Amino acid sequence: MSAIRALLWDLIDYAGLFPPAELGMMSAVRNYNDYRNGEYSWALGRFVVPAARLDEFGSFACGTPMRLTVLGMPQGSIPNVETLELKATQVSEIEAAAGGLPAN
Repeated sequence: MSAIRALLWDLIDYAGLFPPAELGMMSAVRNYNDYRNGEYSWALGRFVVPAARLDEFGSFACGTPMRLTVLGMPQGSIPNVETLELKATQVSEIEAAAGGLPAN
């Protein structure tokens, strides 16, 4: 493995729902799946989705397992969530959010 490949392995999360692309969910999911099968798939990380759009995401993912980064606190258990990004202004907010998450 080259040094560049080792450095960039799994590094780039796909955020096609957000600017500058601002794609619709169907197009973003389709692109992510295409990129997972592409030449640079080794650099592709997770699909980034807002917690508020997880239901919409589920209708387009069609059972295809995807590694996810979720922005905000999801309601209930969501499979394949590897990363949660939460906005907090105090440590107590982080502790409260973490208290509702399953321990791995």
